[in-house]
Amino acid sequence: MIKASHNKFRIHFFTAYSRLLMKLYFRRVNYIGHYEEKNLPVLILANHFSWFDGFIQTGLNNRFFHRRYFVMMLEEQLRKHMFLRKVGCFSIEKGSRNIMESLNYSIEILKDRRNALLLHPQGRIQSLYTEPLEFEKGLEYILNKIDYRADMIFNVNLIDYFSHQRPEMNCYFQSFSLSEKPGLKEIETAYNRYMQICKLKQKEEWPG
Repeated sequence: MIKASHNKFRIHFFTAYSRLLMKLYFRRVNYIGHYEEKNLPVLILANHFSWFDGFIQTGLNNRFFHRRYFVMMLEEQLRKHMFLRKVGCFSIEKGSRNIMESLNYSIEILKDRRNALLLHPQGRIQSLYTEPLEFEKGLEYILNKIDYRADMIFNVNLIDYFSHQRPEMNCYFQSFSLSEKPGLKEIETAYNRYMQICKLKQKEEWPG
């Protein structure tokens, strides 16, 4: 397993680079949601649909959560881009013995209220049109070990081109209550329901 670190210079550079990428590749990025500070660690669950995932949530974290940012990513991908380790990325190797080390590392991250952790619970990149998303079991293991003491954020990212050369992105987000300690299937169902709501908004309210 490859653990994360946080180098201030590289984080500053990565933040600026993320902003530049968003401006280059998207006509506009709209953040649609509300965040109420609960003084808890933040767990972001996001759909995994592109190479830009991670950069998108960098902006989301910097605008709303202001936490030390961690991202779980596949080890084979992190080894190709090792500079990401210095800006909070750590690895998971699915199907290996080391998977528990990565999950336990996630648990340690979420014990600190100053941290935010991004997970893509579907476990792999899939089309924006994939539905419903199916979550992998690691999420439930993490939540049980931290006794559900985190602010879970549902994040759904959707894009449209219409008549423009570059797409516009809507980054939808909302908190999901963990007061009842829901199981994995309940969280998966709630996330898919929220994604459907976001897609309806996308169709009905998008100005074009």
